[in-house]
Amino acid sequence: FYQFHRVSNVYFLVVSVLCLILGEDKSPYSWSVVLMPLVAVLCWTALKDAWEDWYRYRDDQRENSRACRVFDLAEQDFVDCEWRHVHAGSVLLVPCDGAFPADLIVMHTALAAEAFISTANLDGETNLKSRLAPYFCNRLMQDATDTLDADQEEAARAARALSVSGVSMRMAAPEANLAAVRGKLELNDEECAVCETSFLPRGCILRNTPWVLAVAAYVG
Repeated sequence: FYQFHRVSNVYFLVVSVLCLILGEDKSPYSWSVVLMPLVAVLCWTALKDAWEDWYRYRDDQRENSRACRVFDLAEQDFVDCEWRHVHAGSVLLVPCDGAFPADLIVMHTALAAEAFISTANLDGETNLKSRLAPYFCNRLMQDATDTLDADQEEAARAARALSVSGVSMRMAAPEANLAAVRGKLELNDEECAVCETSFLPRGCILRNTPWVLAVAAYVG
């Protein structure tokens, strides 16, 4: 069907049908002379598309089979998980130089400092972009992370505090514009806005930051 979005393919199909209707006596060309090249072109294009789809499927499988660290409520610790099994609301620990397995929202960073990400694979820019956890999260994690360490045990304590806090996150529908990220965190009667300054796009890389604790906002 998609092959007939091309005007040239539609033209040769119409000519073939007209030749078939008129018959060999009235048509200047035999219908087979016009139809056979069209069939050959369609078959070649279909094979090429199938080959590209197979490569795309293979790359998707390889990408979605990569491992990440997800907080397990039963274990109360981080466990290994494939990217394909990350769901919206999953709490993830991403180490330095690690890729983000989904579109994430920063909840906490090592030493409660800024996080820096590379978005070169999205926009080609080589300069690092800073990301901050919403102010609401810093206050939420304060008691659990009263001693600021750069090791990942602090991330585990922060994840445990987040899991029992009762905080919820609502996000607007995803948009192509990365600057249009909108959402909010809710706890009891308090709300905190979430915007692009806390957004970690899928596939981007964490740089110059020991680790970040983040929640999956958009997956798939």
